[in-house]
Amino acid sequence: MHDRNPIVPLAILAMLTVSALATSGCGTAPATAPSADRLLAGSRLGSSSPLTAAGLDPGDAPSTPGTVAPTTLDRLWPNDDGHFWRFRLNRVVTGFSGFRYYDSKDAVPPAPSPLELAEWLQRHRRVMPAGTGSASGTWTLRFEGRGSTLSGAAGQNLTETLIPDAGPRLSTASSKQAFLALLARARPDLAPALRRRFPEIEATSVDLYPPILLHGYIWEKTAEHIGTYGDLDLNLAWKFLEANVSPGHEFTFQLVPLLADDVFLHALVLPARFETHPRLVPGQVEVLYVIDFGVSAVTDESGQLLGLTRIYSYGTVTYVPAVGPVAGVEYSGAQAGGSPADLLFDMIRFGLVESGPGTLVSGVSDLVSARR
Repeated sequence: MHDRNPIVPLAILAMLTVSALATSGCGTAPATAPSADRLLAGSRLGSSSPLTAAGLDPGDAPSTPGTVAPTTLDRLWPNDDGHFWRFRLNRVVTGFSGFRYYDSKDAVPPAPSPLELAEWLQRHRRVMPAGTGSASGTWTLRFEGRGSTLSGAAGQNLTETLIPDAGPRLSTASSKQAFLALLARARPDLAPALRRRFPEIEATSVDLYPPILLHGYIWEKTAEHIGTYGDLDLNLAWKFLEANVSPGHEFTFQLVPLLADDVFLHALVLPARFETHPRLVPGQVEVLYVIDFGVSAVTDESGQLLGLTRIYSYGTVTYVPAVGPVAGVEYSGAQAGGSPADLLFDMIRFGLVESGPGTLVSGVSDLVSARR
């Protein structure tokens, strides 16, 4: 393994300015209309739980330990038309600190599992990455009727509005743009394919953009999952939650299969012992997500191969019954084999300040305040 600071022209692509890009994943064809999940989500943790298998105490269940969780997928994210969530958003730019690269693909370490990162965050959650710049703003998600992706997938239209505190002087981008830009930075080998598919892509500097782990676009809720569709094909592009929201439940979801076969989203419903903040609301669910961008090549400015590396991003999103997503944090650009605290790109933190129609459940405002 080597640590250097090579100049990697494709890897340092900044945020993209294309207006309607989105991710594409592996899943089923879109439903004609979202359906509410009324089934109980969750079950008792048994010996098959990954936490039990690792010799760890799963911690408290969402209600009484050892009982079926009363939280339903439907209640965790209300989706009535016009419903909105307004967040305070803060981005800290961490800067480029150099690649860790390896001589062969077999030598490249895997990305940490969600459980490993949950354990690390439990010990180091107060550690803040060193920042070279910051930006903040107000970010709103709102259900506004139905819509379709450029590829023709239909669903509810969950719009995004991002207003930077500094006004029009700061440039912004959508979550969809942010994901493709991050993909291009983590996997410079995919950048040419992205340009061929989306020729309007340009490399520009963006000061503020929303998180990737929580985002809008064409959204659906079924009895099995909550997710979004993208512009590359008709398959589900992203999965936020599965019907099982009991502590210790994990799922893996392939991202952008038309572009790569080794880019995956991993998710773990955190048990109480790993939650980043105390459970203040019954049925509260916190999920830790990991985006593994796979193995990519590191080259110098002349195109000479220096080695191979693996970049991943991770973070958490907290969901509250009858309210929806309320808070989260996202760390972008960690490298396999290094510390999760060493980030190539940035950290984004967000907390709910207003949601409607209706009012916040008692205790949620305290939860959000604690997350900032």
